[in-house]
Amino acid sequence: MGRISEILTTENVAVEEGVIERALKVSDGDLRRAINLLQSAARLVGATASNGHISKKVRTTIPDDSDDDMDDADKPLPMVEDANCIKVSDIDEISGTFPPEMAEQLFGVLQKGNTRNYDSIAGQIADITAAGYSANEVLLSLFNRIVFDDLVDSKKKYKLTQMFSEMDRRLVDGVDEQLCLLDMSCQLAGCLAG
Repeated sequence: MGRISEILTTENVAVEEGVIERALKVSDGDLRRAINLLQSAARLVGATASNGHISKKVRTTIPDDSDDDMDDADKPLPMVEDANCIKVSDIDEISGTFPPEMAEQLFGVLQKGNTRNYDSIAGQIADITAAGYSANEVLLSLFNRIVFDDLVDSKKKYKLTQMFSEMDRRLVDGVDEQLCLLDMSCQLAGCLAG
């Protein structure tokens, strides 16, 4: 964390609270990967330092019907910390990880059970897959949320771990991700509510 903070300060890149921790968690503590992730995030929000200004690439189109003919123009903008600050959501977006708040929302739906809750579960899964999150990311996020939660008893954790293992095997075998997530979510909901 200290090294990343030093780099961000040297490069004059503003980040909101929790960004460094999230970058390290997403990169599994790999410093090089975390730095690359933050560098990509800085480019995304236009937070690359240049002579005391934030340099932001602005795409301008040439008056032509083709989208292939675009010209990049560097226009230095004055530093505005709010607009050019790297946010935790930027880290999640760039890394492609399933956001913790979406995992919490899905977990809340799953806790209600699966008998009369199928439409809510199916809606959540449809939204998740439409947003483009990989089933493996959702599986990992739910696993971390459920298995490390003290509110779920040990006997259920054993059964839930078996479910996660089976779903992971199915994904490796190449099943449809949306159907696998829906099946897994219904099974998890039944176990959590039971």
